[in-house]
Amino acid sequence: MPVIPWALLGPVAYLAPLGATAMLPVLVLASFFEPHVRTNFRWLLKRGLISALVWGPFAAWLFASSIWALDGSAALLLAVRLSLLGACGLWLMVTVRHVPVEALAKWPTTLALGLSAIALLVSLDILSGCMLVRLLQSRPTGAPLADAYSRGSVFHALILVPLSVGLWRMGRLRLALLQAALGCAAILLGVQLAAKMALLCGLAALVATLRFPVLRWSIPVLLAIVILGAPFALPVQPTPSEQCWLSEHKPSALHRILIWNWVDQRIQERLWLGWGLDASRRMPGGHTHIQIRGCAEVPSNVVILDNEILPLHPHNAALQIWLELGGVGALIATVSAVMTLTRLFRVVAPRGASFVAATVFSALVGALISFGIWQEWWVALLLTAGAISIMAARIGGKNR
Repeated sequence: MPVIPWALLGPVAYLAPLGATAMLPVLVLASFFEPHVRTNFRWLLKRGLISALVWGPFAAWLFASSIWALDGSAALLLAVRLSLLGACGLWLMVTVRHVPVEALAKWPTTLALGLSAIALLVSLDILSGCMLVRLLQSRPTGAPLADAYSRGSVFHALILVPLSVGLWRMGRLRLALLQAALGCAAILLGVQLAAKMALLCGLAALVATLRFPVLRWSIPVLLAIVILGAPFALPVQPTPSEQCWLSEHKPSALHRILIWNWVDQRIQERLWLGWGLDASRRMPGGHTHIQIRGCAEVPSNVVILDNEILPLHPHNAALQIWLELGGVGALIATVSAVMTLTRLFRVVAPRGASFVAATVFSALVGALISFGIWQEWWVALLLTAGAISIMAARIGGKNR
């Protein structure tokens, strides 16, 4: 029973990513079928509560921000849901950290089999013109058909490198190579740039920290700089020629710049407390439409992109935290994240810590260019990826 949800995780992430929100508590429930978990429940619960204390202030700030949020009821409900997901994620991480390696090895093995199967299916479907997507979609979305697999590909990119290397060091070389090859194919054939960047960054982080273990300590520093410094890197003002090139070759990138610049202005208006949790969906003026037109190769009367100035969220986790929770919330989030990472790097062997560093670096890249940081499916997948990186660290490290 404990291995079945791990086998289903990959297919759910690719085919029904919103279901990842439910998969996280399912994985938690499945962990109770492991005898070690039932026998040591009280001790594990104590370890989980200790870990939760680090994130207590952040959770409290989420609830507090509902007082001045644009929609207090929605903010309060979101704070409850995020807290529950966070508790599930912490429990799963504590569990995979302390379950005996002999029992733990079954989980990443089954996960890799499920990921390999779905990656093969996704690759074949993309090569065939997305026949499966056409069959499953009830109506066209306006986006490329292969975009249906984008969320799953980002999650796969977060865990592919540490999972493959962990399996290899565990002695499952053929499975490691199969999972890596099929995963790379699904990611590279897809249309999601964030997934490709996350994969490359994860590989770079793993190689760098394995070669120079001390570099793992740069990850918490980088995380702090990115979160706390995001608003101060804006606004970005491309030159007319740069704006023209972007509008015709990468209009989504130009749209991101316009979103970030606009969000930066709103951050400055409520710098310390922010606009309240979940405010991105309700920002005054956020639904104003902007158009990106051609200017050189494409005639200027041709509209290349027509979208809102803030479509649901800023597509940047750091800016969203600042916008909704203010500088105070950004500082609390940074302290909590840095404390968690540094403690994890201390208790995991240096080689194993490289796997965690790879996942965190990949997740940082994905979080800074796509998705809303409070989207429950994304939060669930991020927490699950964190647990998987700890599993990989233990099965692939010398001191497990």
